[in-house]
Amino acid sequence: MLLQATDIRVRHHESHPPVLAGVSLELAAGELLAVVGANGSGKSTLARALTGLVSLEAGTVGGRTAAGGAPRVGLVLQDPASQFVAATVADDVAFGPEGAGIDPAVIRQVVPALVEEVGLAAQAARDPAFLSGGQQQRAAIAAILACDVDVLVLDEPTAMLDAAGRAAFRDQARALIGGRGAIWITQDADEVATCDRVLVLEAGVVAWTGTVRAYIAAPHVARSFGLALPAAARIAHELAGRGAWPSGVAIPLDVAELDAAIAGAHGA
Repeated sequence: MLLQATDIRVRHHESHPPVLAGVSLELAAGELLAVVGANGSGKSTLARALTGLVSLEAGTVGGRTAAGGAPRVGLVLQDPASQFVAATVADDVAFGPEGAGIDPAVIRQVVPALVEEVGLAAQAARDPAFLSGGQQQRAAIAAILACDVDVLVLDEPTAMLDAAGRAAFRDQARALIGGRGAIWITQDADEVATCDRVLVLEAGVVAWTGTVRAYIAAPHVARSFGLALPAAARIAHELAGRGAWPSGVAIPLDVAELDAAIAGAHGA
């Protein structure tokens, strides 16, 4: 496993109950893991525990990269503006590797490549404070990737975007992450459909985990935790409840799969 957390416990104050009470998870290279749960379930604390920003009362966070070293983990917050430290996008992306003592010649190559990779080449000399919300999120991701991380932890990265911005980020997420691993903390059901697996947190423990396909196929799971399913899955389950969903066809992840299933049934 690229990243492995085992029985981690976090308590913000010794007189309070633990915020995380024995959470374990695994993440492979190239995998997107959605972490969902109600407010107060421990999602943001988990993000900070995985990145070393809060102390563990117990448990471990480790793993191995393909080269055999420990994985480097980076965090992208809900508000990307809170992560900016420089006056231009390019300088902000360069800040992390400069602080890590990376060879300046390497930085001069890496920064423009990453800025272009996230689609901000035309904005490289702009102040990130004046970018759109979606552009700011991509700039924040580039700045973290410049630190040569193996795992991205995205803590509700679309929370401050409008519907169009959320959809655009969702569509681009896998390409932005590349071959790295990513843990995507979200309350957006359609973002869950972008991922490979789901982990449900409730009161600081793992209440359910499995593939996204298994999650959307069993609507009682999401319902029992007060969570919503992706729109396409909700429509399919509604049709199934009326006896109108084609027999033997899997519950769809997205609108394209929903349309294909309906078109196939109509053609039959």
